[in-house]
Amino acid sequence: MRADVSLVGGRPAGGQDTVQAGGRTLLIIGAVVAAVAAIVYLVALATHPMNAMLKGFDLQVYLGGAHEALHHSHDLYTWYYDGHRGIQFTYTPFAAMSFAAGRVLPFKALMAVVTVVSLFSLVATIWIAFRQLSWEKTSRLGATLLLSGLLLWTEPVQRALYLGQVELALMALIVWDLCQPDRRRWKRAATGIAAGIKLV
Repeated sequence: MRADVSLVGGRPAGGQDTVQAGGRTLLIIGAVVAAVAAIVYLVALATHPMNAMLKGFDLQVYLGGAHEALHHSHDLYTWYYDGHRGIQFTYTPFAAMSFAAGRVLPFKALMAVVTVVSLFSLVATIWIAFRQLSWEKTSRLGATLLLSGLLLWTEPVQRALYLGQVELALMALIVWDLCQPDRRRWKRAATGIAAGIKLV
């Protein structure tokens, strides 16, 4: 399902050359915005303590839930993280077993992996969404970079990165699944996996 929408609502008077020039301009602007956003974020990571930028509190809860599922499964939903009353594992048993794979890495390395996957997921979601439009590839790439650079600094994205959440990866999985052709045999399976990890 592709919407029949061009970059400026119809073919510009200048023809294909004008469309390509507009796409190149958007690509340059998008690349600059994305590069500045990424550099500022890397500088912030380098100049602040890890707990100020990538605390990974939720990721630690995921790993704690995985540990309980593996070793004390009957306590999965009565266990409290680090003695904090009210901080419990609230995802599905399937999610707990999925998070168990993360226990093979040291926490800082796992936090880095989760951050990279989350950032990739943000860019991939935007790219997938723009693919539904009839823009030429250069314009789609420029718009993706521009929007990714801007969204990196919004509160929901920063919060997901700070806490080590899985929301951005689940978002990418669901958007990719919904954008598949209806004739595809396994369409909706990825949405089912995402729902199996996080129901809310």
